[in-house]
Amino acid sequence: MFKKIRFQMIIVIAIVSIVIFGVLSMTIEKKLNELKIHERNFYSEITRARADELSKELQGHLNKVHMVAHSDFMESMDVESILPFLSSLLNHSDFKGMTIAQPDGQAWTTYGAHIDIRAQEQFAKIFEQNKLYAISNPFYSPYFYDDVPIITLSYAIQRENTTVGLLNAVLTTRFMETIISDIQFDSYGYAWIVDGNGRIVAHPDPEIDIIHDYTKVIKEIDVQPFTAGSGFFNYVGYNDENMLAVYSTIHNTNSWKLVISVQESQAFSQLISVMNYIDTAIIISLLSLIVFAFIYARTLTNPIVKLTEVFRRAEKGDLSVVADTTIQNELGVAGHGFNRMLDEIKNLTFVDPVTQVPNYRSYLLDADRLTREHPTKQYYVVVLSVDDFKKINSMGGYGFGNETLKQFADLLGSTLYAYELIARYFGDEMILFLHAENQELVRLRVQRLLALAQRPFKIMDIEIHLSLSCGFASHESEQEVETTIHNATLAKLKAKKLGGNIAVFFEDGIQQEIKKEQDIESELFKAIEKKELYPVYQPIVDLKTMQVSGFETLLRWNHPLYYQESIQTIITIAENNSQIIEIGRYILNEAILELKRLNQTHPDMVVALNVSALQLKDTHFITFLKNRIKVIGVNPENLCIELTESTAMDDVEVKLMDLHQIKAIGCKIAIDDFGTGYSSLAYLSRFPIDHIKIDKSFVHKMMNDEPTRQLVSSMITLAHNLKLEVVAEGVETLEQVDLLKSFGCEMIQGYYISQPKRMEDLEY
Repeated sequence: MFKKIRFQMIIVIAIVSIVIFGVLSMTIEKKLNELKIHERNFYSEITRARADELSKELQGHLNKVHMVAHSDFMESMDVESILPFLSSLLNHSDFKGMTIAQPDGQAWTTYGAHIDIRAQEQFAKIFEQNKLYAISNPFYSPYFYDDVPIITLSYAIQRENTTVGLLNAVLTTRFMETIISDIQFDSYGYAWIVDGNGRIVAHPDPEIDIIHDYTKVIKEIDVQPFTAGSGFFNYVGYNDENMLAVYSTIHNTNSWKLVISVQESQAFSQLISVMNYIDTAIIISLLSLIVFAFIYARTLTNPIVKLTEVFRRAEKGDLSVVADTTIQNELGVAGHGFNRMLDEIKNLTFVDPVTQVPNYRSYLLDADRLTREHPTKQYYVVVLSVDDFKKINSMGGYGFGNETLKQFADLLGSTLYAYELIARYFGDEMILFLHAENQELVRLRVQRLLALAQRPFKIMDIEIHLSLSCGFASHESEQEVETTIHNATLAKLKAKKLGGNIAVFFEDGIQQEIKKEQDIESELFKAIEKKELYPVYQPIVDLKTMQVSGFETLLRWNHPLYYQESIQTIITIAENNSQIIEIGRYILNEAILELKRLNQTHPDMVVALNVSALQLKDTHFITFLKNRIKVIGVNPENLCIELTESTAMDDVEVKLMDLHQIKAIGCKIAIDDFGTGYSSLAYLSRFPIDHIKIDKSFVHKMMNDEPTRQLVSSMITLAHNLKLEVVAEGVETLEQVDLLKSFGCEMIQGYYISQPKRMEDLEY
């Protein structure tokens, strides 16, 4: 029987499988090749058609310039009469400006400028190379929009076949951006334009500008792109997606090419039909095998039924079953394999692969079982979280972090008694199920765990110390385990808020705190609409003149119930639910409006405003800031954007880009609470900042502490060496003023000058 099953089953199934899957493989390969060629041709046709559309659009604009340049009126080159005529044409065209130039390079514009164009591209092409027309590549012009590139369309002005001048017409690139934005393939494709040298002409991503070339889009590529008039190539984008690019030349340009990029996975979406074909073939194969198996079922019925029953019970969740391995044929071998597989499934289902301790699912089942089996024991759920685990990962990567968690789990497991549990919870968190006679005894055990965790761990030859935040809650037998876990988690969050390295027991007060935070959050949503939020201003005084040089804008909340809450608490809640974005915009707008009013009588006064890390991450922040400055009409040099030191040092390279954009607008930049973070001199010197603000904690302490006094003096010296001015915060006494003067500090603010007030209540 062993030989019959082995021989007949293997030979027949092998032959059938080889024939079926051989035919399937050839058919699938042929279908795939046909579909790839078809899809590429489809995108090539779209690209060619859209390139021709853009070429016609440019040709249409060029024809308009041609008509004007070849009119009898233009041949006279009478500038005084021609300019009003050109200006009148602008009212009925897409052109933003026109220029008429003589062969000596002297040119006059419709926007009133007299310029020399001999260094410009079109001068050489028309006067020196005797071309009839020229189209420039996009560029930023000092005479037009700061943030919108333009192109120039130029045509020779001829009299009796002799070039006597040229006519320039200016277009923005927005008409090209409109065309490429219309070329969309849901979310998986887009169009863009490059010139003959591979530089960007237009791109739908506002972060990709004409100052970039194709390498801003293409991360990896195996060939030199855009070498032919049209074609295709594959590349890897900066989001690490494999892309297909199809391109075609735009005629009447400087070898511009329209490029359509689509994700390869979507470009060949018709392969789904092939997959359906495969599914059908597999189903047919499976049906054939089932029929074949049925023929042999009579000789295999008894052992197979037994094995099937084991499979059925395992499928329903009974992982305690064991297959019969005494059968002397392949079914016995299958029984051995099934038992090994079931052991692996148990391991994967109930054991965490990183720490090799039980996982959360196992914890829920075992905690419920222990509660039922030991009803007289008082159990406690303990949730422990490693503080600042991201820093541990950053020290040596995820392998380093995983090894840390494993040793952490081993440490916790070594402290358990009988009938207690440990499990991996989520991320860097472990969860325990401990029994103790009362709350104080379990608190002592948890505190010992916190102390043990602070002992040195040696991970990959690096010595670290763990700080833990712990929350624990008592578990009642009639209570769901998930409810107790939720309570312990809330206590753990409370421990995090208290700074970590502490154990907090869940009690009603924690629930009330959470309810209060939820109420504050709900009220904040209505605060702007109800006009409850308003700015106050604290004067900043120049120490040389003792005159007010500016004000810092601070937030206040006139709420009937929460008006006495710490404003920092309110801001933290707003940051946690992203309300700070809307609140920040409101206060920024109010501060700029106040700056407008202030500068009408004090044109040099500065208004400062603190911006949070979350606001900077808002992709619309820079645009909003620039818009408010422009619309309200203030001098950006009188607006100072303040960032805390910790905010500035988080994701430094991104912050550098943000700060340079703010600086480009013209605003001043300050580092607030200086000395409380962890900035390095190397990074600080790279920031485009104007001054630093020494945190008030140093100002308060320096009068009675020599090391702090020396530290403040060193901060001021450091700032001066970096060509920065210094503002000291929290100044409250004349003695502090005199000492800061002696250190060379430029400005102060604090209660010695004035408390924060509404602007109308201040004297300056």
